[in-house]
Amino acid sequence: MVLVRPQNVIARHRLGFRLFWRGKSRARGGRPTLDRKLLTLIHHRGSSNPTCGSKWIQAELAKLGITVFDSTIGKYRPRCQRADQTWKTFLHYHAKDFIAVNSFTVPTVTLRLL
Repeated sequence: MVLVRPQNVIARHRLGFRLFWRGKSRARGGRPTLDRKLLTLIHHRGSSNPTCGSKWIQAELAKLGITVFDSTIGKYRPRCQRADQTWKTFLHYHAKDFIAVNSFTVPTVTLRLL
């Protein structure tokens, strides 16, 4: 039987957890990082024309001789803040069209619409 102080057990546990997570979080290689100038260019292209997507930015960069995947551009381009129309405003502007369309719909006995 070995007698151990509680402080030693806790210190060993902390050391074990520290070593475990240090090994988990170390860099393992993977994709190379992008150049800061390229990230700035992607951000500038995306913010200058927010309606165009990643494919457009990819084509513009290809004209400059830069090859970047579409998924990479989608990851780094700025998200557009669109002021989407709510259902309330949509129905307000198009209610007369819905009423005109729905008033001429007549269901028959065989459940067909005329």
